[in-house]
Amino acid sequence: MTPNAYIEAARSGKNALWRYLAGVMLVITALLILGTMAAALVMLAAGDFANPTALTNYMAGMMGFIAALAGLWAAVRGLHRRPFRSLISPGAIDLPRIGLVFVIWFGLCILGDLVLALLVTPGNYTWSFDAALFWPFAVASLALIPFQAGFEELFFRGYLLQGIGLRTARLWIPAVIQALFFALLHFWNPEMQAYDIAPMLLFYFSFGLFAAWLTLKTGGLEASMALHVANNLYASLAVTYSGSALETPTFFTIQKMDPWLSLLVFYLSAAVLAWVVIAVQKKRAANAL
Repeated sequence: MTPNAYIEAARSGKNALWRYLAGVMLVITALLILGTMAAALVMLAAGDFANPTALTNYMAGMMGFIAALAGLWAAVRGLHRRPFRSLISPGAIDLPRIGLVFVIWFGLCILGDLVLALLVTPGNYTWSFDAALFWPFAVASLALIPFQAGFEELFFRGYLLQGIGLRTARLWIPAVIQALFFALLHFWNPEMQAYDIAPMLLFYFSFGLFAAWLTLKTGGLEASMALHVANNLYASLAVTYSGSALETPTFFTIQKMDPWLSLLVFYLSAAVLAWVVIAVQKKRAANAL
């Protein structure tokens, strides 16, 4: 099997197993300790430590991801002695791909909800926009979700995918393993308790597996990062539902969320994006000849 360029990018550093184990522990420690300290500082700065508002809780909850990202940076630079950008791409970062995938996935999210709202479950979407509540959360989401989604991609589709991929010739093995870890990480999300666990876990596993496919197919993390940021920004700004992990003030609220139906919409949207990514790569390859 031809080595995958993205996996091989990790060989620029030191890759002993103990370094990866130590790196994971460093990320977890940063998440728990530095993240808790940063969250406390946010609450103190907001002046409502004893009785925080929903917005303060939202921002404080995001601090763990920024802290974990700092821990991941320290692991890659200090333990593995390689450039942090090697988690993103073995070459130049593909900015056009980031923009293309972001726009397409955001558009597919809109299309999916339009079909559900107008044709499949009419009356299930209600207008819930409240400007006084929406805009503060919107600013916080735009500022913080790239860190939250970015960390998850850099850690799961970057650090773990590369680390496991170096130890096996079959690319599906690291893709499946990191997707399992990704799904288990979200096991404690509120939607797991509010809805049937099976479709929710299957969604997170499928999302992680699809993001890994994008990463391996394109040879970089740009597409999966754009996918994740677009997905989470849409969920935090456009449409929400009771029990969502990103339950923020949005334009619309789903009255009765059907997780199996949402999973089907995800699969159809992923198929469209996969087709576009393959088509664009073929066109680029043809133009390079």
